[in-house]
Amino acid sequence: MAIQKLLLAKKEVTRGTDPTPTGANIIETEGLEMLRYEGNRVQRNIDRNLIGNTQQINVDPHTVTSFAVAAAGSGTAVTPAQYGLLLLACGMDETIDATPGSENVTYQHPVNQSDLRNADSITLYDYRPEVSQLQKSSGVEGTVAFAMQRGELPKFNFSNLMGSYVQPAQATPPTGLDWSAWKDPLPPTKDNVPVFTVDGFSSCTEQFNIDFAMQVIWRDVPGCQRTLLLDYNPTGQVIIQAPDIATKNFWQKLESHSVLNKIVVGLQMGNTAGQIVMVDSAEVQISNIKEQESDGMMVFAMDLLFLDRPIITTK
Repeated sequence: MAIQKLLLAKKEVTRGTDPTPTGANIIETEGLEMLRYEGNRVQRNIDRNLIGNTQQINVDPHTVTSFAVAAAGSGTAVTPAQYGLLLLACGMDETIDATPGSENVTYQHPVNQSDLRNADSITLYDYRPEVSQLQKSSGVEGTVAFAMQRGELPKFNFSNLMGSYVQPAQATPPTGLDWSAWKDPLPPTKDNVPVFTVDGFSSCTEQFNIDFAMQVIWRDVPGCQRTLLLDYNPTGQVIIQAPDIATKNFWQKLESHSVLNKIVVGLQMGNTAGQIVMVDSAEVQISNIKEQESDGMMVFAMDLLFLDRPIITTK
């Protein structure tokens, strides 16, 4: 039997200041885990007349949280999905386009480090109802990865979400939990994924993932305590049915010894406004290709290096 878990998340007005999440701020998580008392333990190497252990002191206590959410639309093209604030806490900027006929919401990392350091932060309330336990953590920021795989549901995997530590307290979850804004994801089938191209080529697709790979640290020094986002280095992988080389020569696209080849990758999940999720990148390098087998057919597992800033779009 699974442990009862509940997570609330709310965007902070002032970094590190608890905005008091309510039942309207519920997050529909999978695999929620909070490491409640992380930090660097320093051993006290005390000179003494005894042998054995000496005590350790945690010199920068903080929390680290991870979970997944469904990669689905919000139900309305111009309305940010409920996980939008989580993408903001992973350093991304949110842009809402309400132009009639082309409504969408996009998420993309900024170009410079100063904007990244000024990314939005959130407060998390992590409940364990079975033992009436609540852990609060503020100033939370982290990293995210996208995963679409055959036979599974598409997800955004949030990890390394670091925030302040306070001792867990006794509390029960709030009333009025509102799950209505969370929509069901679409399985990655031919009908549900009308667009997936690698360098303009469409093929039977087994898997596509991007790790946005934020560099995240917890900084706690006199006069300063916060999570810092330092950089991003997105990588990924796509697994597709290997094409006839005369039809599409991916080996040529892999080469970099004489000409550095760059490709475009584009994904659209969903066909109807309000359920569409897109992931696009206009400047990608194939860094490796491995030949594998799937259902008796050869597939290419291609490692990807994203040289631009991949865009997530809901519409």
